[in-house]
Amino acid sequence: MTYKDLKIRIVGTLVFAFFYRHIGERGLFLDLIQTWQYYWDMLACILSTLLFWEIAKRVVLYADKQYPWEKELMKRAVFQWLTVFGIITPIQIVLIFLYNFYIIHRPENFDVAVVFYTDVPLVWLLFSVMQLIYALMYFQNYTQNIENQQFAKEYKITTEYQQLYVAHEALKAQFAVLQEHFPNKNEAEKAELPPPITTPQEQHLLVQQGNALIPLALKEVAYIFKINDFTLIRTFDKKDFGIDATLEKLEEILPKVDFFRLNRQIIVAKKSIKQIKPESYGKLHVELTPTYEDEAGVSRTKAQEFRQWLGLNL
Repeated sequence: MTYKDLKIRIVGTLVFAFFYRHIGERGLFLDLIQTWQYYWDMLACILSTLLFWEIAKRVVLYADKQYPWEKELMKRAVFQWLTVFGIITPIQIVLIFLYNFYIIHRPENFDVAVVFYTDVPLVWLLFSVMQLIYALMYFQNYTQNIENQQFAKEYKITTEYQQLYVAHEALKAQFAVLQEHFPNKNEAEKAELPPPITTPQEQHLLVQQGNALIPLALKEVAYIFKINDFTLIRTFDKKDFGIDATLEKLEEILPKVDFFRLNRQIIVAKKSIKQIKPESYGKLHVELTPTYEDEAGVSRTKAQEFRQWLGLNL
């Protein structure tokens, strides 16, 4: 299990360190920030928090492997809590003792016992919150992984179905050729044969090449995209052509079975889709071939329609 926790660690460390320093403080904040001692204390609190956080996270990663939350909830909770504070607490006590007696010079009337009474329980509270955050992140990642596995399974089944469909169409085409060269003597049976199919790949778009207009077969189109106010077509052999039409107009005339409008910026051909990756909140990221430089994403509201277009709900 991996955690994208950099921002959480930065913000959490600063917040934890602030509370760590100010708990039990009776002095005014404006007075405190005018002394060097305050900044030394804040630095010590930040470094201590970073150390404690690193220890706690390593315990969390170890527990992820040994006691997954979804399998051993109670054992995991008890093990993680006791291990984290069983390691952090003695280290914290040693650091408090060393800092207050050997690193800085406290007044003679300074009562270090008060520090122990306030700081140790505070660290327990703060790092209990920290462990709760990681538990929530764990279940979020766990749920996302299940969805990814389900999506990959459905996509694999659909890909196999499409391969069978292509093989079926190829056999139909071969059968039509045989019927043409070796006609059946029974004219009635011959009349019942289906007419030749004109596929969408035999259609063309009129595109710009320099100062000329040339026909471009749809089977060569990988995707159509916008750059500012210009509409460009990219072919499978990585050539770009301009076209005097909007994506909205092209969306109306292109065959729906072969082309799909992912978002406001791009229409893709089914054959150009290389890989699909689910993202957070139900969004989908689509990798294309040839490579598309910008974001080819499908929103959560359009993801179901995109899956149906691919045949994932068959």
